[in-house]
Amino acid sequence: MILMSDDVGDVEREILEALRHAITDLLSTQESLEPIRDRVIQEAREVYVLVRNGFKMAYRGEFDALRNLINEVGIKVSELLDIIGEYDDILLKIAYDPLKEFIELILLYTLSSRDTSLLYYLKSIDSRIVLDGFVDFVGEILRLVQQAISNSKCEDAKRLIDLLEEIYIEFYTSQLSGFIFKDHKRKSDRMRSLLERVKSDYLYGCGKR
Repeated sequence: MILMSDDVGDVEREILEALRHAITDLLSTQESLEPIRDRVIQEAREVYVLVRNGFKMAYRGEFDALRNLINEVGIKVSELLDIIGEYDDILLKIAYDPLKEFIELILLYTLSSRDTSLLYYLKSIDSRIVLDGFVDFVGEILRLVQQAISNSKCEDAKRLIDLLEEIYIEFYTSQLSGFIFKDHKRKSDRMRSLLERVKSDYLYGCGKR
């Protein structure tokens, strides 16, 4: 339908009104979320600091203390997720990296201490964050393999390499699309690269023993 000249002003005003309504709606959401966002930032920062201390404990083999710390962080994570609540599409990105490192720490603790009792924490966290935690955990496995090789613990190194290969296979064959898990192919390629590297290190360090 061709608009008559008398209609043009009204149409343009309604278009602008639709724009203003959307902006007003988002400003209202922003105003209500500001204090929640500030709390999420503070809680996420506290989780991050505790998790970094946890990695130091893991490297020193202080597993009893680390177990207690993980449980302490687990309580904070539960509170953090409650704060985020229904606004996870907006606020979860703030806590994404600390939560990812929490996953990585739990996996490192589990592998190093042989205690699987804390893996249940993974089920309460967004599966995308859990997968990204596994992506970073691969780097920890690489470090543990290199440590085992340098200490002439070739059986331990082989066991770790087998785990790394299984993680890669599960990841690579999962058929996850990029829209559900960002950069799946790039992360799979990174895993494969680290796997090839660690196999090479193993052959060089343990192949002649």
